Amino acid sequence: AIESFKGRSNLRTYDEIRECESFAGVLSGDTILLDFDDQVQAEKAFQIVKDLKLNCCVYETNRGYHIFFKNNGVKKCATATRLACGLRADVKVGKNAYAVLKHEGVERECVYVTEYEDDVPTFFQPVNSTIEFLNMKEGEGRNDNLYRYILTLQQNGFTNDEAKRCVELI
Repeated sequence: AIESFKGRSNLRTYDEIRECESFAGVLSGDTILLDFDDQVQAEKAFQIVKDLKLNCCVYETNRGYHIFFKNNGVKKCATATRLACGLRADVKVGKNAYAVLKHEGVERECVYVTEYEDDVPTFFQPVNSTIEFLNMKEGEGRNDNLYRYILTLQQNGFTNDEAKRCVELI
């Protein structure tokens, strides 16, 4: 950011900045942004959003997608963190985070939007895991890892149904 935004209540309006070369919007306190910069993972995340008809907002970036939901309890920002569905994303939450809306003269396009935003689904929430499912091939212990992963999800507070949903998505 070129100017401080933390702790301020007098942020500039869209009309005041729309002619700038680049600008960002500060997230509201009840918003979570999932930033998928890896193209393969970004496409998988966007496909999940479309297939499940999730109520959210998706902006295309030059490297992937920004997906916005209501935040239902994620407390802190994280970089390249594992989500319950096995994908990795940067997670931004609350008023101390922002999303770039225009970069080098090009406004980011909203490619998917609904009338309202749902809470971030459990399968898109951060979990503490080191298992890499995305590039796992046959014979590399996928079934064993999926079974162990259910236990990991349960240790992270997921119900049996939520854990099952995550495994189905993986």
